Amino acid sequence: PDGKDVEKATALLDENAKEIVGETRFTPSERNGEVEVHFTFTLPVDTDITKLVAFETFEQEITDSEGKTKTVVIGRHEDLHDEAQTVSLMDIKTVLTGADKKAKEVKADSKVELIDTVDYTNAVVGEEYTITGEMHRKGMKDGKVVDLGVLMNADGKPVTATTTFVAKETSGTVALSFMVDTSKMKDGEGLVAFEKATQKGDGKTEGGIVVAKHEDITDASQTVVVKKASTTPNTVTDVTLETAVHTFAVPVATLLALSMVGLSVLALYRKRKEDAE
Repeated sequence: PDGKDVEKATALLDENAKEIVGETRFTPSERNGEVEVHFTFTLPVDTDITKLVAFETFEQEITDSEGKTKTVVIGRHEDLHDEAQTVSLMDIKTVLTGADKKAKEVKADSKVELIDTVDYTNAVVGEEYTITGEMHRKGMKDGKVVDLGVLMNADGKPVTATTTFVAKETSGTVALSFMVDTSKMKDGEGLVAFEKATQKGDGKTEGGIVVAKHEDITDASQTVVVKKASTTPNTVTDVTLETAVHTFAVPVATLLALSMVGLSVLALYRKRKEDAE
């Protein structure tokens, strides 16, 4: 059989304006059974599609008495309102911060907690979802923002975080906690959380059905910046400056006093000289 993903009454098209079609060919070994039809496509980030429904057509190849083969349709399943054929696409927006859920800069340290707050919409009430986050490093190359790859932990494994929940409403908020080692990162280097949401569905698809992604290395909301501690001891500089002011205040006052005395003596000397003349 072959199938098409549709939105309302319109077939979903790929970047070449061709309908998205999946096909599975099989020879049944039993009277009853099941097969899987896979669809592969990419939706734009700003898509307004909220649901996908698979339409199925069951075809059979038949050979007639003359040895000619033809294909005939022996079944269809095309129902826009069939929930079993429908996948609802969530929309997720995320904000990555420090442990206080505010800071967009974190210090370079061996243990730093980052919180990714995920706002979701268009969830199906009662459905189980899993949101998985993966931490990426962000840097600059030739004046452009680049993905430096997945951040690894001490065991050489990707730094990830996961939370699973059952949607009580169509929209809501969940949070993921990452523990990261930023001690070897460069000053000004960024950390970006990549997120995807999967729906459990019927449980037959390994890892669940991906219903939303938010993976943008340039997104400031998903980014925190690592800052190295300053090597300049600011407190020492302040003390030095303050000491210099206080130390210098005494000589200046003395010098001003001496200058005033000098001027008085000079004036008195000239006065007496004029009287003597």
